[in-house]
Amino acid sequence: MEKEKGEQITEKYCDLKIMWHPDKIHSLRTQEVTAPLCIRIKPTNRCDHRCFYCSYNPEVGNVLSECINLRDEIPREKMMEILSDMRDIGVKAVTYSGGGEPLLYRHIDETLKKTLEYKIDLSAITNGQRLNEERADYLCHAKWVRISLDSCKPETFIKTRRVPESFFYALKGNINKFSQKKDRGCEFGINFVVNHINADEVYEAAKFFKELGVNHLKLTPRWIDAEGEWLKYHEPLKVKVTEQIARAKEDLVDKNFAIFDTYENDFKLTGVPVRTYSTCPMMQIVPVIGADSIVYFCHDKAYMQSGALGSLKDKSLKELWFSPEAKKRFEEFNPKNGCQQHCTYDSRNILIKRMVNSYGDGSHINFI
Repeated sequence: MEKEKGEQITEKYCDLKIMWHPDKIHSLRTQEVTAPLCIRIKPTNRCDHRCFYCSYNPEVGNVLSECINLRDEIPREKMMEILSDMRDIGVKAVTYSGGGEPLLYRHIDETLKKTLEYKIDLSAITNGQRLNEERADYLCHAKWVRISLDSCKPETFIKTRRVPESFFYALKGNINKFSQKKDRGCEFGINFVVNHINADEVYEAAKFFKELGVNHLKLTPRWIDAEGEWLKYHEPLKVKVTEQIARAKEDLVDKNFAIFDTYENDFKLTGVPVRTYSTCPMMQIVPVIGADSIVYFCHDKAYMQSGALGSLKDKSLKELWFSPEAKKRFEEFNPKNGCQQHCTYDSRNILIKRMVNSYGDGSHINFI
C-alpha cells in the first residue's frame, strides 16, 4: 500500500510505540519491576541561554526554579557507573537533556562515546549552540536530535533567548552543517515554543528550518503554571498560530519534512487535571536522572521532592531501581492524589492501563 504524504515520519511522536515492548506490558501486569525502557538524563544544570520562559530560570519564578541548584552536575565517575548499569540491566535508550544545556556537560564527549559503545539508543534535546566539534560527530549516530529553538530571525532570537546576536548565526551554521553530516537514520528536529514574541513567525519559521535541512518542526505552547493564566496568555495568539500551522502543513510537508502540532493538542489536555487511574505505568518506563544524581520517576516532577525515587550518591542505579523501597514507591504512588495537573504522559498511561487490563484471565486474547 502506498504511503500518504509525510506518513513515513509522522509516527515519531506516537503513544503506540509501547506495543513494540510486550515484555514490559507483561511485567506491569504481573507487578514485576523490570528495567526502564528509556532514561532521560540531565547531566548538568548549567546553560548558556537565558530563555525568558524557562521553568528552571530563577528570573521566571516558576516553582521548579526554586528546587534546582544551577551548579549541580553529575560527577564523571557516577555517569560512567550509570551507563554501565544501564547496559547491564537492559535499558534500551537514553535522552540527554536539561535541566541546563546537556552539551555544556564537561564530560559529554566521553558520555556520548560510551553510550554508543554500549549500544544504547542515543538521543539529545539541546539548544544547539554547541552542536559542533566532537560532540556533533557522536550525535550524528543518534536515533534523534532535537534543538529547542523558537525563532528564525536574529531580533526575535535575542528577545527570547537573551543572548548576543552572534549566537544566532553560529547556531544557524550548526543546524545546517549537522543536517548534512548526520546519519540518514538520525531524525533531526526543532522544538518551537510558541509565545507572544514569535507568534507571527510560525509559518516563516517552518519554511526557514526546512530550508536548513531539518526533518521536522514540533510546535508547543509556552507553558504557564496557572491553568487560567495559561489559557488567558494564549487566547490572543491561538487563531493566528493555528492558521499558520495549517498553512505550513499544506505548503511544506513532504516525505522529508513533517510538522508535529502539539500546540493545539495541549489545549485539549488543559481541562484534564485529574487522573483516571490509580497507578502510573510510565514511572517504570521513562524515569529521569537529574544533575543532582537523584532519580525521579516523572519528568513533570523532576527536581521536586514529590517525584524523587531515590539518590544515586550512595548507591548505584541498579541497586536503587530493584530495591524494595523503589518497588513500594511504584506500587503505592497514586496519580489520582499526586498528579492533579497537566500530565505529559496521560494519554500513554491510559493506553497502557487499557492494554494491561485487557489481558483478563487470558481466555479471550486470540479473538482480536
